[in-house]
Amino acid sequence: MSEKLVILFGLLSFLGLVLSIAQAIMMAIYLEKRDIKVKWLFFRFLIYKYINKYKEITIQESGKPGPLYYRFISSFIFLAISLSIALLILIVSR
Repeated sequence: MSEKLVILFGLLSFLGLVLSIAQAIMMAIYLEKRDIKVKWLFFRFLIYKYINKYKEITIQESGKPGPLYYRFISSFIFLAISLSIALLILIVSR
């Protein structure tokens, strides 16, 4: 039973990772539409720079961070929680 739970939470962690990456890419596309150069080759190293830039621009435009920012944060938290639960189950079941 514990193996199935570990697999379940592992898959949920993977889903959280995919959602986080998708939101980050959507933020980078948003920045490119605002004429901000995105270095796609180094995207994974500069991802947090682009997320902060997205937050700054959307705050300037609307007075609050854009929806992609909140989606990224929530999917990243979901990733961390589900991965922590999977690791905890794995450790406790041994």
